[in-house]
Amino acid sequence: MAYLYKPGRPSKQPPPEKPGEYRWINKETGAVDYYGETNNLKRRQYQHERSDKPVSSETHDFAWKQADARFSVDARREHERQKIEQHQPKLNQREGGAGRKGK
Repeated sequence: MAYLYKPGRPSKQPPPEKPGEYRWINKETGAVDYYGETNNLKRRQYQHERSDKPVSSETHDFAWKQADARFSVDARREHERQKIEQHQPKLNQREGGAGRKGK
């Protein structure tokens, strides 16, 4: 049986330039404040840290999981929607899956 993401905790190591899911975890509360999916984890972390969103490596941990390449963008987006519904992160403005469609 193939999994979109391997079971277990997300990594807090520097992310690869690969598709996957990510979350910004508040260092004080441990809450998931933002959840997303991308076709390039390293680039997306960089974009978030330079945006006007109130997340940074000073206040939050960037945790990620690499997606299994056998799964489609649509499967990743559906997983993102489910996770946003589950965690209800306070900084997500949409239900997920609304960004540009990647590879």
